[in-house]
Order: sequence, then C-alpha cells, then structure tokens
Amino acid sequence: MATQLQMRRGTQSEHSSFTGAEGEVSVNTTNDSLHVHDGSTASGFELARVDGSNWAITNAISTTANISFGDNDKAIFGAGSDLQIYSDGDSSYLKENSATGSLFVDGDNIRFRTSDGSKSYALFTNSGSARLYHDNSIKIETTSTGIDVTGTATMDGLTVDGDGSFAGDFEISGLSPKIFLSETDTTDVNTRIRNAAGKLQIQTVDNSDANPVNRFQIDHATGDISFYNSSGTSQSLFWIVLRSLWVLVRPQAIS
Repeated sequence: MATQLQMRRGTQSEHSSFTGAEGEVSVNTTNDSLHVHDGSTASGFELARVDGSNWAITNAISTTANISFGDNDKAIFGAGSDLQIYSDGDSSYLKENSATGSLFVDGDNIRFRTSDGSKSYALFTNSGSARLYHDNSIKIETTSTGIDVTGTATMDGLTVDGDGSFAGDFEISGLSPKIFLSETDTTDVNTRIRNAAGKLQIQTVDNSDANPVNRFQIDHATGDISFYNSSGTSQSLFWIVLRSLWVLVRPQAIS
C-alpha cells in the first residue's frame, strides 16, 4: 500500500492566523479549498474554488473554444450589472439594465438579419442610407432629401409641411373622404372638399373642422349642381338635368 501523504488542515479562522512554510499546501475545511503558502503571508494564497465563488480575474482571458452558459445564466458587464446577455432557453436577450444609461451599437455598416443570415431586416450605413426590409425586399430607405417608399403607404393621417407633388394617381378612400385646406394666416376661414352620401361637396369650415357649411354640391346620382346660401342650409341656385337638358332653377325665397 502506498504511503499516505498528510497535509495540514484547518478552518478559515485558523488559516487567517497561520503562516505556512514556502511551498506548503493546507486544506481550508470551511471553504473546501486549498491554500499555497510562501513562508511569510498569513493564510497563504487560496486557490480557485470549484464553484468559482472566489474567482477574481484581473488579467485578459484568451480561449480557443466556446464559453457555454446555461439557460438564464448571464454574461454580466459593469459594476451595477448594467449590460446583460443571456438566453432563457426560448428567447435571447441583450439587455441594458441601467436606468440612466443608453445602449450604443457602433459600426459603419450595421445589419440585422434572420438567424440563418439569408434575409435582412434592416441595414444602416455610415454617411449613407438606412434601409428597412420586408421579406428581404427594401420598402423604406432614407436619402439625403428624405425617404423613398417602395409600395403602398397606409396611414391613419398625413401632415405635409411644405409643397407636395405626385406622379400617378392619388386616392383618398373612406366613408366620407375629404381634403382639408387650412389657411394659417386667418382664423376659422378654411375650405374642405369631401365626398359624402354620393355627393361631392365644397364647404367652408372653422379651424376645429367641426362646423362645416355647404357652399357647392354635385349629386352623383342625378348630376344636379347646387349652390348654397350664406347659412349653407338651403339652395340659392341649382342646375338640374331635365331630359338631357340643363335647367337653371332659382328659388323664390333666397336668404
């Protein structure tokens, strides 16, 4: 039978006051760890514990293999755990955990892609365009003067500050589609054009767009054209179609 090698052992408290000989090894029974002594330092130098609880790495780490983390095990950066990278087994997270900080993504060409890299979601280029994709097809791209949209833009509302131009058809659809012409140098003196109940109308309206007054109307069903009085409630003059002839009718009472 081999000769047994006996080393010193003791608790953490006993180690704190023990100075071993140079090269001597002792067992810390409190932490289940080893201490290597140099002959002058009390307690010596505790070696790394298996559970990593006393690891304090102050130098760079180099590896030629993977570093694996289990589900919900995080790679944490910053004294306040400010940046966290982890997976919960289903989804993956890149989390900025600081209440006052920001998450910066720096790069001259930044691309977001599908997991297999076959399709792009977005591309951001230094001193160039920003692109958004649908099914790997560019739909929105910024330019030096604005944006280019490929396809149809569907919006709940649209405000244009400045002149606008259209190449091709321009369609407004809805239950009562309208164009609001707002005059900014006056108050409550605006005009709107709308199509409602099969009639094309030109109306004056206040700034709230809540109190329109009819001024002109074309009935799509009959072709009749009506001009309204100042209150917008009755016709002052209208054209009607009578056996393919236009007839001008002027009501007797005009307010």
